[in-house]
Amino acid sequence: MKAMNSVSKRILLGFLLVFLCVISSAYSQEPKRNSNPKAEEKPSNRLIDYFLIGEKATEKNKKVDVPVSGINERFNFDDINAFSIIDVKLDKSKDIFEFLKRKDKIILLVAELRKRGEKTWNRISIINKYTMKIIKATSTSTETPEDKGTSTSTETSKDSDSPIEPFSIISEILSDNPYLKEGDYVQVFYFYAGGDNDFLYRKDLRTARDNYRPLASIDSQEMYLITTGSTPEKYSAKQGDQIRLRFLRAEYPILKVPGPQRADFISAEDEDIFTYKEYGIKLFIAPTAVYGTNVATEFDWGNFNLVGKNPSVGSNIYITYEGRNPLKKVLNYLPGIHLSMLGLINSEQTDFTVGFVTSIVPFLRGYFGIFYGWYNLKKPVVGITLSPDINIKPMVVSEKSSVK
Repeated sequence: MKAMNSVSKRILLGFLLVFLCVISSAYSQEPKRNSNPKAEEKPSNRLIDYFLIGEKATEKNKKVDVPVSGINERFNFDDINAFSIIDVKLDKSKDIFEFLKRKDKIILLVAELRKRGEKTWNRISIINKYTMKIIKATSTSTETPEDKGTSTSTETSKDSDSPIEPFSIISEILSDNPYLKEGDYVQVFYFYAGGDNDFLYRKDLRTARDNYRPLASIDSQEMYLITTGSTPEKYSAKQGDQIRLRFLRAEYPILKVPGPQRADFISAEDEDIFTYKEYGIKLFIAPTAVYGTNVATEFDWGNFNLVGKNPSVGSNIYITYEGRNPLKKVLNYLPGIHLSMLGLINSEQTDFTVGFVTSIVPFLRGYFGIFYGWYNLKKPVVGITLSPDINIKPMVVSEKSSVK
């Protein structure tokens, strides 16, 4: 019996050490979210550095530390409150007009949402004064490299009945690019007075930048999604959905003669991706495999023989908090309630057991716990719980890293 107890102890301790090492390793390899990349050294030529993207500040937030831009800024791969309004603004402290020194570049903003568990991105419809409709333009130019920009004309398929201004892209480029299609509504930001000389005045980007006026606003609970061949459908963001804000660059030829302008090059310039979270206080229930034993004189290590003893089944119930309030995060460290039908070696049957359980740190709640409870609501018992629902994929997939 002593030999068996010694072997059981070693098996138990060895299993716990390996288990904790694997979990710790997997956790350390997870991407660190909610970090501020603008606080780090970054290439100065990234377009996204010149935009502010974040949740609109509420009256309650203004009592705390709210940036002068009026938004709580979020960064690439951060979490977004599913009940927030997302604003896109220009960074007043940086001169994007100086950054875009070439006069033939225009920035297009495309917003998309991917529902949790799906692979398809759905376009989010945004209609404001920056919205333009993509149309085809057929170039009839016969120019040569020597006289480029001196003799060209363009035929467009403008819909005269549409209240939305057209944005022309030559048909060859529009047919081959994966970002846009004819009839799309996108946000178009002119950073120069090209084609129509009063664009800068009408679009008013400098005033928007200087006063932190939003270039686009997305109400996460009242979005309108557009799928292929469908009309806009109202949708409310849910836990696990992702939103992508993609910035495209359109280049215009420099024309020396009057006539319609049309983009002859479209490319992806930058993008930010966020994950929606439904913040608040919730119940976290973890199904578990349970090993336990009576305490005091009846304590028996044989109950922890993971090889020779079938586990009991049960659940751990915790109060958990997801959000950014540091005081409420204390709830994640409180003990939970343990419920199981525990079977012991010195008992002929399983019996209902209730008690308190702790995982020591919040991250381990879904994997491991130590409980103290009452077997048959009478006899005190102690034990461990192990979650059978362990996601192995993050432990074995290759790590994605950006090339610098």
